[in-house]
Amino acid sequence: MRAILRVVRDLLRLPIGALRLLAGGVSRLQALSEDVRRGVKLGREILKRADSSRRQIGSVGEDIHTLRDEVRTLRRELHERLLQYHLQLGRLARAVDVGAGTETRLSGRSVPVEAGESEDLKWTSIGDGVAPPDPEGVE
Repeated sequence: MRAILRVVRDLLRLPIGALRLLAGGVSRLQALSEDVRRGVKLGREILKRADSSRRQIGSVGEDIHTLRDEVRTLRRELHERLLQYHLQLGRLARAVDVGAGTETRLSGRSVPVEAGESEDLKWTSIGDGVAPPDPEGVE
């Protein structure tokens, strides 16, 4: 009987948390173990989803790069086509302005091909009464 009293006295000296652990510790440890298993399972699922999301984002990035290249090509082709239309409209407008004439003209100002008759160049004085240095115009 003294042994039983000693055990009871020693149990009363233990902290309350240790007593709780002794009383319901196994069920609590099982619940914690199950929570850990669920957490690991969720972690694996999250890793799978993150990996698939990373792959999908990579393919979307490649698609965006391809679309940008195509847009640049289309922009360049559109610019060239609009320039061709612009130049063609300019030629048509000139043709309407000229009328039904058979004369073909180049763009720009016309320059006379024939020069008028030339005069002999003569030196004139600057105004100080000094004779020109080369009166015959040889030099």
